[in-house]
Amino acid sequence: MTRNTLKWIALITMTIDHIGLFLLPEGETIYVVMRLIGRIAFPLFAFMIAEGFIHTSNVKNYLIRLFALGVFTEVVFFALYVSSGINLTHLWFLEGPGFRMNIMWTLLLGLIGLVLIRKYEVYHMVIIPALFLISVVLPYGFYGLGLILIFGIIKNPQQKWGYAAVLTLIYCFYPMISAGWNGVNWIQLFALVTIPILMLYNGKRGHGTLKWVYLYYPLHIVLIYLFSVWT
Repeated sequence: MTRNTLKWIALITMTIDHIGLFLLPEGETIYVVMRLIGRIAFPLFAFMIAEGFIHTSNVKNYLIRLFALGVFTEVVFFALYVSSGINLTHLWFLEGPGFRMNIMWTLLLGLIGLVLIRKYEVYHMVIIPALFLISVVLPYGFYGLGLILIFGIIKNPQQKWGYAAVLTLIYCFYPMISAGWNGVNWIQLFALVTIPILMLYNGKRGHGTLKWVYLYYPLHIVLIYLFSVWT
C-alpha cells in the first residue's frame, strides 16, 4: 500500500465523517457508523506528516505550506462564522456555538516538533513537554501531537504501532478519571483500525503527488456546509 493510497483512504474516511457530523442527527445509527469510519482519518494524516518530514527535500517549504494552509483554513472558517454564526475557528475572541476544528494547526505543531527534536535532540526533555502544553488548545490535543511524534521518531515498526495503540487507548479512557465510564471516548477506539492499515504500507509514494490533499480539508467542509444550507 503506497502513501497515495493512504491519502485517498484518509480523504474518503474524513469526508464520510464530516458528512455525518454536519448533515445527520446525532445519535442515529447511520450517524454513529459514519463517525466511526471517520476515526480512521486523523491517524493517517498524522502518519503522512511524519512521512513527509522523513522524505521531504525541503522541510522549510513544508512548514511554510502547512502554516499557509492553517491561515487559509482560519479565513475559510471565519467566513462560515460570519454567514452562519457557527465558530470552527481558533479565534478565541469570537462568540457563538461551535468547536475548534482547524486540524492544520495540530499537523503543523507535530511537524515543528519533529524538526526541533531532530535539530536539538539534546533538549528533547524540554521541547516535548512544551509542545504538549501548546497542543492542549488544538484539535486532538496531546493525542494528535503524540501520534505525529511517534510516527516520525520511532523507527522500529512494532514499537511504533504499539506506542500508537497505547496512546489511542490513553486518549479514549483518560476522561474516566473525572467522568467515569460516561466519559470514555468509545467512538475514538475505532482509530485502532488504522494500525493494521498502516502495517500494509510499503514505503513507496505511488503515482502522482496529491499535493492538494490538505487544501481539500477546508474546501470540503465549506461544500458540506453549503449543501446543508441549500437542502
